[in-house]
Amino acid sequence: MASFTVVYDACVLYPASIRDLVVELGRTGLLRAKWTERIHGEWISAVLRQRPELARSRLERVAELMNSAVDDCLVSGFESLEAGLTGLPDPNDRHVLAAAIHCGAQEIVTFNIRDFPDAVLHPYGIRAVHPDTFVEHLLDLNSEAVCGAIRRIRRRLANPPCWASRAKIASLVSLLRCPPPSPLPSRPHRPRASSARCGRAAYPQPSVPVDPVEKTLQRMKARYRGPYNARHSSVSWNLMIGKNPLWVAKQYRI
Repeated sequence: MASFTVVYDACVLYPASIRDLVVELGRTGLLRAKWTERIHGEWISAVLRQRPELARSRLERVAELMNSAVDDCLVSGFESLEAGLTGLPDPNDRHVLAAAIHCGAQEIVTFNIRDFPDAVLHPYGIRAVHPDTFVEHLLDLNSEAVCGAIRRIRRRLANPPCWASRAKIASLVSLLRCPPPSPLPSRPHRPRASSARCGRAAYPQPSVPVDPVEKTLQRMKARYRGPYNARHSSVSWNLMIGKNPLWVAKQYRI
């Protein structure tokens, strides 16, 4: 059995498609996937806030199926470590780090990288990784096992039925490994003539409106991810919802 151990943060288990993927990856034998009952409670509560019409019992059943699908996935007995953990931006995240320390994890898979700074995690031999980076590393380790996990997920999507050949999934894997595009050349700076030289009065310049997306990201303390950095999630989500792999490949110019 693999000794490489990771703890999934609640934000990774919140989206159904990503939850399905990371749980299936935990069954490949490439890693030991871990979480706690408290992490279960966090993602279930987050789903119910967005989907209050769902029954809690239905989501708790999903958590039970996750626990039975992945061997030795639940971490317990870490609570005594929480009080001694300081330095995290959000004290409510201490239980995630405590669980990772207790089970000997090397990585915490989370979208909230800033909530787990390296300065705090490094002394424990742990680092926080984005789900995209996590999947990419597994592809480098064993691409066939990862593609097999995706195929199993697709076979479970029976309405409508989905299919994907090994060649088509391999072409999508190549997209995840393509180098980033070269940056566009910067335009030379051209100083603007002053208002006095132009013969106009010096009026104050109107303030630039704040981008609502940027404002929302700042309020949520989330990092901006450009189109290239979001390509892994985009490809995965298209596969999860049953898009034709050839269509997906065409969109990303594979």
